[in-house]
Amino acid sequence: MEVVVLFDNYCTICRALASILDNNPPRGWRVLAWQESKLTEFSKDARPNELQILHKGELLSGLEAWSFLIEHAPQMKTYQRMASRIGIAPPRQAQFLRLLGHSLRRLCPGCSP
Repeated sequence: MEVVVLFDNYCTICRALASILDNNPPRGWRVLAWQESKLTEFSKDARPNELQILHKGELLSGLEAWSFLIEHAPQMKTYQRMASRIGIAPPRQAQFLRLLGHSLRRLCPGCSP
C-alpha cells in the first residue's frame, strides 16, 4: 500500500508524531514534511493546519486522515486498544486525536501566532 504521511516540519508536535510513524513504518509508507514535498496543494505561504495523508492519489485531511492512521498504522494499535477500553469508539477516536493535536499545537512555539 502506497501511503505518504505529510507533516509540518516547523511544528515540534508534528515532528514528534512523524518520528513515531517513521519508526518501522509499514511497507510502502513514507513520512515526509510537506515543505519537502512536490505536491502543488501546498505552498510556503499556506501551511496546512491538519494531518495530511496521500493514499491512492487522494489527499486525506483532518478526521479522515486520523481515522486512516488509527486503522492502518501499526504504531496506533496501542492507542486504539486503550481508547476502546475507556469507551471511546472508533469514530470518536479520530475526533479525540484531532482535538488533542490542535490543542498541543497551540503550545508549539513554531505554530503559535
